[in-house]
Amino acid sequence: MIRRLNRFHLGGEWAAPRGDGRIDVVSPSTEEVVAQVPAPTTADIDAAVAAARRAFEGPRRSTTRRARSTPAIPGWPSAWSGRSGRVRSS
Repeated sequence: MIRRLNRFHLGGEWAAPRGDGRIDVVSPSTEEVVAQVPAPTTADIDAAVAAARRAFEGPRRSTTRRARSTPAIPGWPSAWSGRSGRVRSS
């Protein structure tokens, strides 16, 4: 089954694409199409760039403040902490 995504995530909001084109997402390990995503139009790209610029406006926050305001990812960092230590030491 091919997963078919129908929206873009721009500026913290889900937005419908302005066009109807599609792009296949190909698995690098199997070379099979695993999903289809909307093909962005020029207007979609302009909206993404504007959202990215807005994200960088205003005062800069320290890494600690950004980490506190970012939702926790289940299992992170505990699931990776031992592994990353082994990778660094090998």
